[in-house]
Amino acid sequence: MGDHFVVVHRTFDPIEVEVVLDLLAQNGIDARGLGTRHGALIGVGQGILEQRVEVPEDRAAEAAELIAAFLRPEQPVEPEPTAAEPEQPAPPKREATTEPEEPRLRPILAAGAVLAIFGGSHFYARRTVSGLVIALAQLAAFAALLAGDYDAGPAAGLVVVGLLALDLVGGQLAVRAFNHGRRASRGRQLAVSLVGVVLVAGGAGVVASNVPPPAPEPDELDLLVPLLPGPDDERAQDEELFRILELRGLPGFHPDGSGAPDGGSTPP
Repeated sequence: MGDHFVVVHRTFDPIEVEVVLDLLAQNGIDARGLGTRHGALIGVGQGILEQRVEVPEDRAAEAAELIAAFLRPEQPVEPEPTAAEPEQPAPPKREATTEPEEPRLRPILAAGAVLAIFGGSHFYARRTVSGLVIALAQLAAFAALLAGDYDAGPAAGLVVVGLLALDLVGGQLAVRAFNHGRRASRGRQLAVSLVGVVLVAGGAGVVASNVPPPAPEPDELDLLVPLLPGPDDERAQDEELFRILELRGLPGFHPDGSGAPDGGSTPP
């Protein structure tokens, strides 16, 4: 009894049938093509008549793999998922972010903003509340410094310097935090800046309290007393003192009792 043949390939292209038959023959597989290859002889086009290739049943799987690999080499045959291996859902696609990235801040610009405007370093670092608190404190310190009050002057000067340092150091820390994506709330900005201003003002007050008061300016008479004649010549000393008082428009009595440097006699 002959082998049972099964269909392994169907096509409408007679040239493809010839190529497949030749491929199977080169691999030692007995194959046969069924269907007319000369449709024009019976009055029909070759493209409308189906042709098929048959091979023995025991070599059908091998023949099907050879045909698939030859005709579709760029399309590997994927095994169909079985019931034991369900298809895995495709991972969700990430949506492209449309939010623009915030620019990085430069520490050198934050340092320069300290001298450009009150609280400038914190304003540059996007710490608006901290910048306002420091700016108001600097304005108050400058006003006290310009008032000319000796008691408040040294402390105000120290507060001005301390607030500049606070703005510089705090601005650098704020710039670094901003570039690392850390943002401070308004409440935190207010609390931190108030604590900094209080510490600066308290330290300035302690330092200013230890500043010695200035020596009093000597009076004009005190400067001229060493120039007066010695204690042995009392009359010459009195006349010189009377002349100084007269130059300053102050009332005085001449040593001779006349109220003038010449005339009269000294009372007994």
